[in-house]
Parts: sequence; structure tokens; C-alpha cells
Amino acid sequence: STLTAEATCTKDVCTDKCAPAGSGCPPDSIALPLVDFDSPGPPDYSFKKRAQNAQGFGQCEVLCNGTSCDNRCVFPASDFEDLLWQVKQGGTLTLNNVITYVTGNIDLRGGRHLVVKGALVADDNIKIGEKYSWTRGGQKDEGFSQITIIQPTAQSPSGLLTKRKIDFGLYSSFPADLDIEGVIYANDEVSFVSIPDTSFDVKGGIIARKLSLVSLWQGLNITLDNDIIRYGLGYRIDGGEIKPTFSPVITIDHWEESY
Repeated sequence: STLTAEATCTKDVCTDKCAPAGSGCPPDSIALPLVDFDSPGPPDYSFKKRAQNAQGFGQCEVLCNGTSCDNRCVFPASDFEDLLWQVKQGGTLTLNNVITYVTGNIDLRGGRHLVVKGALVADDNIKIGEKYSWTRGGQKDEGFSQITIIQPTAQSPSGLLTKRKIDFGLYSSFPADLDIEGVIYANDEVSFVSIPDTSFDVKGGIIARKLSLVSLWQGLNITLDNDIIRYGLGYRIDGGEIKPTFSPVITIDHWEESY
């Protein structure tokens, strides 16, 4: 197949067909939407607080290869990594939580499949298939790793969100059907490197400070769904409109100088 571009629209080069026509480019920048990751509340609108509340009400379930193995919605990074190791090479970790919050990084590697039935939120970097192998305690697991995200109901938050970066690496494996039904949000960069087998499909949206696409052998298909985005970013909760006032950016509420 051949891709023919009708215009070149970049920061430094803009041809006549760049919208709006004759404006001289580049287009106006757009502010990254605020996401309330972990404000303590009240109100209890942040992703972390909502996950903590669900955990307090006993509404959390994690499955290791189809068997219940944890009942939390909020995890330290080390505990979440233990669960990924527990399912072993070729295994599946399923998060049956509306929101799963990891207070650190996530590194999916060593031939694991992660199924998220809701939103997976992290404080630090999220890496999917950046590494082929995973060695721990003398045991070495290998393989392509895969993530699938499902929106359980029309009013459920769903997606993959972080305060930092999301990297889909060389050893990511994607199914033939829909991969992500939700919003992919990174306060820094989202990168895709060499999608090898089948196209990567997103229903919802991708929002980041920077989007990098490197050596994509297959297609990247994005189907915009504004309702999925609103619920995925926390702008709607149970049908109600929410306006987040907190984000990973430091906000100075009060300032004093003393000499």
C-alpha cells in the first residue's frame, strides 16, 4: 500500500493545505487535560481515592490464570509485580476492578497477558513489552507480552493512565480484535515501537504531551469515542459531570517570603 500525504504540517514546515489554510502554521497548541490522579478529597473524585473506596467496600478482585489471587484495588509497585510473576510465562492476570491504582511503575514482560476490566492507573512509567525476558530467583521467562483493556459498562472508567510515560515496546503482542477500549493518557509521552503482528486498535483516544510512532509494520487504528474519554479521564462519574481541579502539576496555593 502507498500513503500519499496532501500536506506537510510540522512545527517548522507548513504547506498550503495545512489547516487553517493560509494561516502560516504551526497550529495552536492544546493544553493537556487535567487528570485528578491522587488528591485526598473530599470530594472523592481522584482515581486513587475511588480505588481506595472500592477496596474498602470489598469490590476488588484480581484473578491469576482464572483463580482469585488478590482482593485489592491499590498496589505498591512491588506487590503488583509479584502478581505478574505469579501467573508465569504464558499466563494471564485479570483485573476485575473498576479502577486499579499502582503507586509506582508497571513493567509487563516475560510473556504475560494483562486483562484490565476498567482503568489501570500508575504514578510512574508503564512499559508494555519493552523486554522479552524476565529473570527472577533463577527462573527465566520469555515471550511477547500483551495488554487488553475492556470498558465493563457504558459508565465505567477504562483505559491506561500515568503521570509519566507509556511505552509499547518491540515485544508487545496484540490480538486480532480490539486491544484498548478506553483512553491512553500520559502526562509525558506515549510511544509505539515496531507493532509486529496485527494492527493495534484503540476505541476511545490517546492523549499525551508527545506521541512517538517508530517502525510500525502494522496499522494503528484509533476510533474516537468522546464518552469513553470523559469517563476514562474522570470527567464523568456515574453519569454526573466532574471538573477535576488537581493534576500531576504542582499548584502553588499560597506564597510567602521571609527575610
